[in-house]
Amino acid sequence: MSPLLYGWGEPAQIYVLKVYNNKLLVAGAIRKIGNYVLPQPQFGAWSRPLTWDGYIYDSIPGLYNFSDVVDCFAEFNNKLYCSGYFQNVNNLPNTKYIARFNGTNMEALANSTPNDKPWVLKAKDYLYLAGHFSLIGSTPYGYVARYNGTNYSSLGVGVQGTNPTVYAMTEYNNEIIISGGFDWVGNIYVPNGIAAWNGMA
Repeated sequence: MSPLLYGWGEPAQIYVLKVYNNKLLVAGAIRKIGNYVLPQPQFGAWSRPLTWDGYIYDSIPGLYNFSDVVDCFAEFNNKLYCSGYFQNVNNLPNTKYIARFNGTNMEALANSTPNDKPWVLKAKDYLYLAGHFSLIGSTPYGYVARYNGTNYSSLGVGVQGTNPTVYAMTEYNNEIIISGGFDWVGNIYVPNGIAAWNGMA
């Protein structure tokens, strides 16, 4: 892929790659494409996702002005969900740590946000999110939650432990599998930090 992407150091730190609308979507701490310095403020602290079609880099109108880097993408119900270290997108309320792109503009998911960053997003029958957050708004969620396009809901009691952050999530045998530093799911001890959600427990 040429030209090279650069950040404050060389090369740029790329945090996430995803195929989106038949192009490669690239996000990270990107400051320059080759010798071309990305303009401000349109590229939002050099953290605007870029696309690559096999020949040239480009950007998607409306998918920009993140206050910090994006490091996770997921598509759900024809919208692109983005999570990362950003405190807001386009100064929109309720876009801290997570927001979505409707094909034209960025928007908030709900009237409340996680109290810390979701590390992973996974689309299935819901959008599943997990990470280092213990609350969404003022409601406890136990570091993992699901979203139906309008509202958040819990996955049982979530996970607990001395370091309950969830770092990875996938689907297997029609279950959502998570792994991380947790060692309890409710009153069940899970010493290897891996747990499954079957839709009910």
